Amino acid sequence: ENTNTFVAGVGFGEDSANLQLVLLTPIYQDDGSYDAIVLMNASQSNLTEEIVSAGISLLIAVTLCVILLIIVITAVSAINTNSLRQAQHVVSVIAGGDFSKRVEKHSKDEVGEICAGVNNMAARLEEYFEERVRNERFYYKFVPEKFRELLYKENFTDLQLGDAQSK
Repeated sequence: ENTNTFVAGVGFGEDSANLQLVLLTPIYQDDGSYDAIVLMNASQSNLTEEIVSAGISLLIAVTLCVILLIIVITAVSAINTNSLRQAQHVVSVIAGGDFSKRVEKHSKDEVGEICAGVNNMAARLEEYFEERVRNERFYYKFVPEKFRELLYKENFTDLQLGDAQSK
């Protein structure tokens, strides 16, 4: 409605299936007069070809974006899966008694938090068992191991007040 573009004419080519559309629009100067007129002449077959071509280009672009998205998701999933498997392996090693093993993961996502939690657990268990070994060494200094054996206790920490036997 608020444009100076107007249809100059609609005509048929050799047959009614080949519609021609001609658009004219003036190019105005600042004072309101116009310098030139732009003429666009398009046939129905050319417009159809352009629309099909644009649709194919859009389809290719969307397909490439989807493929790229799938590749990125697959790569991130593979990295996270690898990190989780490494964390599982480290937990198994820790369960076997080696508390020095750590997970190598430095990301800030949830998988990184899990790996950091495994590392924190390993460090705390390592500290706990080192303290336990130090305590047992301390007990061995003051209580002969023969007492533990005579009381049929596996560790000094198993001794309870009142444990006694006469021999």
